[in-house]
Order: sequence, then C-alpha cells, then structure tokens
Amino acid sequence: MSARHAPALAAVKGTAAVTADISVITATIPPRTALLSQAIVSVAEQTLQPLEHLIAVDLHRNGGGATKNRLIESARGKWIAILDDDDILKSNHLEVLFNNAEGADIVSSYAEGPGYSGWYNAPFDPERLKFGNTVGHNALIRKELFDRIGMFGSEHGYDWTFWARALAAGAKFNVVPVVTWVYRIDNAWGHESKEIAGLPATQEMVRQILG
Repeated sequence: MSARHAPALAAVKGTAAVTADISVITATIPPRTALLSQAIVSVAEQTLQPLEHLIAVDLHRNGGGATKNRLIESARGKWIAILDDDDILKSNHLEVLFNNAEGADIVSSYAEGPGYSGWYNAPFDPERLKFGNTVGHNALIRKELFDRIGMFGSEHGYDWTFWARALAAGAKFNVVPVVTWVYRIDNAWGHESKEIAGLPATQEMVRQILG
C-alpha cells in the first residue's frame, strides 16, 4: 500500500502481503477523529490489502459526495472501495467483495450493527431501489464507472442517486450475502445524510432516473 500526502488528504499503510488493485477512500470531518482511527485500523487488518487508503478531511463542509469525488479523482486503483468514517470493516471485507467482482461494476455485502434494521441485507432488486437506498454504502465500485456516468452528486442521498444512474446506464450489481462490515449509526453526525428535508427531492430524482 502506498503512502501519499496532500493538504487535508492522507494515505495510510496496511500490513498484509497480498494486495489488490483497490483504493479505499474515506471522507471525514474534524470532530470524528476517534471513529476514523477505528476505521483506519479495520483497513490495516484486511486479509486482502488495497493499494492505498486515501483519507480527506472536509474542513469547509463541502459534503461527503464532493469530498469522496476528490479522493476518487486521485485514486490509483481500478476499484474504489468506499468506507464511511464511522463504520468498521471486518477483516475479510475487501477479499469477499473483490472475489465476487467478476462481471460486476458495483459489489456490496451485508452489514450488522447496533440499531441497524438490516435494510441492506437482501439480494439486489432493481424494483426496491426505486423506493429506497437498498445498496450498502461501503461498496466496491469499478473506477471506470465514474468516467461513464459521472461522480457523486451533492444532494441528500447522493449514493442512492449514483446507484440509480448506474442501473439506468446498465451497470451490473452484485450483493454478496455475507456480513463483512459493521454499520455504526452515529447520532452526532451532522453531515448531509441527516438532512431528511432533502429526501423528497432525492426520491423524485430517483423516480425520474429509473422511471
């Protein structure tokens, strides 16, 4: 895993000998240092290590989508693995997703965690995606897909609208029925996904994309 540095952006090293063509990216904000440190450790303990783990601090509150886009643009891997700063990967997460990536553009898996109702833990269903964000956000995404359909948006639920645009463009999804990450719902989080006032607009966007 390489180490690269830029203002408000850093890369950290893991320990495993086996690596894959994956860039893990994590967007964070200053108050979440403790959560971020645990996320970093979970990447370092992966049985299949990425090329790099890129981290950017959103100092100016540009939003998670914009911060992740910045990281994706600088990533070297052919695959982008999203890791939210308040979540933890089980040690087999990248290995499971990468081993199930053949023929897919987006690979996700099941999660567990306190207060998590399991809405991501189901086979991929295009019809369900029309009515809710049913693809786990800590997914593995083929980097060239961003070149095809564009980057994350700035709207509430930007990952949901990205999945919708990907599906409309013919992208292939694979949801692996294995629990590989811990979803920690941080009630103190003040980022855009907590702004539920934007949800109706996002729902309308998805309806327009998917029909």
